[in-house]
Amino acid sequence: MAKRPVLKAGDRVGPWTVTDFLGSGGNGEVWIATRPDVDRVALKMIPHRSGERYERFRSEVQWLTRHSGVGGVIPLLDAYAPTRLTNKERGWIAMPIATRVADGVGSPPELPLAVRHVAEAAATLAELAQEGSYHRDLKPDNLLVLDRHCVLADFGLVAYPDRPPLTADDRPLGAFGFMADEMKVRPADADPGPADVWSLAKTLWCLAVERAYPPEGPFTTDHSLTGHGVSGQRAYQLDPILIAATRYAPTDRLSMRDFASELNVWLAPLTAPEVQPLSLEGLSRTIAAVTAPAAARDSAHMEAVRETNRLWRRFEEPMQELNRALATVAIDAGFGSSTKLTDRFDGLRSLPGAPIYHVGTMIHRRGPEPMPVAFYGGIVAELLPDNRVRLMVGWALEHFDGRKRLAWSDAADVLPATASEDVAIRLLAARLSANLPAAVAEFLQLLEEWQAQL
Repeated sequence: MAKRPVLKAGDRVGPWTVTDFLGSGGNGEVWIATRPDVDRVALKMIPHRSGERYERFRSEVQWLTRHSGVGGVIPLLDAYAPTRLTNKERGWIAMPIATRVADGVGSPPELPLAVRHVAEAAATLAELAQEGSYHRDLKPDNLLVLDRHCVLADFGLVAYPDRPPLTADDRPLGAFGFMADEMKVRPADADPGPADVWSLAKTLWCLAVERAYPPEGPFTTDHSLTGHGVSGQRAYQLDPILIAATRYAPTDRLSMRDFASELNVWLAPLTAPEVQPLSLEGLSRTIAAVTAPAAARDSAHMEAVRETNRLWRRFEEPMQELNRALATVAIDAGFGSSTKLTDRFDGLRSLPGAPIYHVGTMIHRRGPEPMPVAFYGGIVAELLPDNRVRLMVGWALEHFDGRKRLAWSDAADVLPATASEDVAIRLLAARLSANLPAAVAEFLQLLEEWQAQL
């Protein structure tokens, strides 16, 4: 049975007259209120006149006062929080009337809208973390929409520099069902930053699947959004982000800034430039002309060996046009091409012994009089210890004296199977294509040096 409100319509709280009851919770009642110079506000009345909860209320008022005008934080319009209250007084706080994010995303939820609001909250929390402020009470009810943007509310548990502890070390701290495991035992010793990431990820899951509470513990593939009724809209690409945000060890979780970044990439995953059509007209004739004397002495053409090692099939789309074009160039020039580059990209490997996969093409020459100059390029994927993937691209040259060097390379670290990986592959493939002419120029210079020594 719902608890009867302490106030009734028409009651006065300080200068305010309450009109419509909005709801109540452990921290007091919320009413729509007016006063002669203000139309309508949300007025939260605190039932406690002393003790820990009243001190938390006073701390919230002090923190909101210092953060007046900060984007992403519910504005403080007015408040009454003296050191001591008389028996007839109550503490109160006035804020703009806002809508819960959970009410604004619809039913069934509009997933991109829910993700956008959570990404806005994450960006705000990342900025607050820079100054040492952490919310510590994140849940769906504390994410509101004001002027079409997400704002954070209810800072009663906010942690900030020099704030004295108000909760015993062994008492759980946070929103029931949303607090990280480390906040359940001696939260005073826990890092509140990773704990906020955990709680916000749990909040997003509840908004997406329309549940009041999330599952216990770290997210796994058993908690996938699609497995809980969220269909389409690339929901599957959010699962790795939620898993990375709720890893058991706080130091293994995404940072709040990375969490916001991954969500924003998911919201606009196709911002990377498309790979432009390649124009290699004349390259075959140029290579054939430079190496014509060697080609005349060596009538045997090498066999074309095509064996592509892929980590994911998504490598194939941005690379297949480049591979096809270079293979055609090689054959027309009297050379061979190969996509088996397992031992060719050691120069791109950043961690000795790490698993790597390759997609690319090499142009070289074999026979009685082989051409000891090779030209190759492609994409390399390397598995990193932190469960990310390092995607690397490059054009490489192998000199006739045995030296190898990279003509150009670039790299990006991403979470596997996310929108960030899609964007990175497209972007790196575009850069690989853009840097082809400069790499070809170095290749031709090496061919001329080799030909001059014959």
